[in-house]
Amino acid sequence: MKSTYFKVLCGLALSASIFFASCGKDGDTGPAGAAGATGATGANGPTGAAGATGATGAQGPAGQNGNANVRQYLFAINGGNSLFDFSTGTAYNLYVSTPTSDSIYNSAWLAYVIDTNDITHAIPGVVPTLNPAGEINGFVNFYFNNLGYDNTNKRGVFTVGRASTTGTHIWAIQLVRIYLGNNGRKEEQLPNIDLTNYNEVKKYYNLPDLKLK
Repeated sequence: MKSTYFKVLCGLALSASIFFASCGKDGDTGPAGAAGATGATGANGPTGAAGATGATGAQGPAGQNGNANVRQYLFAINGGNSLFDFSTGTAYNLYVSTPTSDSIYNSAWLAYVIDTNDITHAIPGVVPTLNPAGEINGFVNFYFNNLGYDNTNKRGVFTVGRASTTGTHIWAIQLVRIYLGNNGRKEEQLPNIDLTNYNEVKKYYNLPDLKLK
């Protein structure tokens, strides 16, 4: 019996040691493991529905009616700060750049001079001369000629001059080209308006204002 009691005590002692050992303090946390490899990119999701159409914007202003067969050219000296002096010089040549001679020979060319009072006069014709105060003190007979096409420099050549013995100062010279083509008589293709009246021509063809000042 003594032997049996001893065995029981030994068993209890062993259980107690196991219990105390299992209830002891935890050890330190180990280092973090290496990061895993990045996973593959997932498939794209479905396209979302289209948004609603925005409201229509306000209509812009109407553009100017154009005419591809009509063009105007304004000639001035030093940007209009100097004058064509027909009191000493008798003529000035004017040049219109164009790649071929077609528009030079197959157009009606209208010519006008603008005096120092900013009044436009058709030429060939009689233009009043002005004194320094801007008052009419005489008249000058002007001519206008188409001298043809300068093939070397690709330009049309025109001349404006005075036929009178006295001259005047002119602020600017304006040409209007009305392309008519080479079919039929050019005079019959022109509109039934007063072509010597620049304002009437400008209104008919809806030409922009090319004044320099």
